[in-house]
Amino acid sequence: MVARKFTALAALMLLGVACAPRKTNSEYHVRLHVTNIPGDALAQVPVSLAGKKIGTTGSDGYANLTISGREGMRANLSIECPPNHRQPREPVSVALFDYDGQDIPEVSTTCEQEHVRQGVIVRVANAANASSLPFSLRGQPAGTTDSSGIGHVLAEGEPGETIDLVFDTSDYPELQPANPSVRLVLGNHDDAVLAEQRFEVKRAKPKRARGHAVKAATDKPTPVTRNEGPVRIR
Repeated sequence: MVARKFTALAALMLLGVACAPRKTNSEYHVRLHVTNIPGDALAQVPVSLAGKKIGTTGSDGYANLTISGREGMRANLSIECPPNHRQPREPVSVALFDYDGQDIPEVSTTCEQEHVRQGVIVRVANAANASSLPFSLRGQPAGTTDSSGIGHVLAEGEPGETIDLVFDTSDYPELQPANPSVRLVLGNHDDAVLAEQRFEVKRAKPKRARGHAVKAATDKPTPVTRNEGPVRIR
């Protein structure tokens, strides 16, 4: 009798499990925005979920995605950045929820450049007589300044790389400092930067005639300033 009751109870439990509604996948909408470091939109970027392509960004950098899954789960989106760009270190994780007619949730990610090009505007001040002042990058001649003290050069390298722009003042010994350098730090995207160097002109002391020197010694004494204070010549 007890065995029969136990069998009937087990049957009812199995029937209840069989009749319980199963959780099924639903469709959720997500908007993904892909940009570069300056914030410019990146178009034609493929978007994948679990190795399967589910969309591509448009000219505005947005991709409208439809993801199948259960509410509350997280979907990890992967993108394929354009050439000369690094992939994001982490996938874009988005939670799936029913937002009851509210705006579609937006997520974003960024592609960083691997190699940057920066136009350098070279400008020198107080070097009016140096109309063709040479300068170099990485030890190689890169250009000369014009009559207005302006020059141009293109610097290329990895983001964060430091490059010294060196001026050659060998033909202009009156310019100080001699052979100075300006350190450039490449940014994380293509850009234009200014490299400016200010000079001082070392002027030669005028030579005085011997007769003038004798006369100065016989004229009215001239006060002389020294480190220990003013001293008069008698």
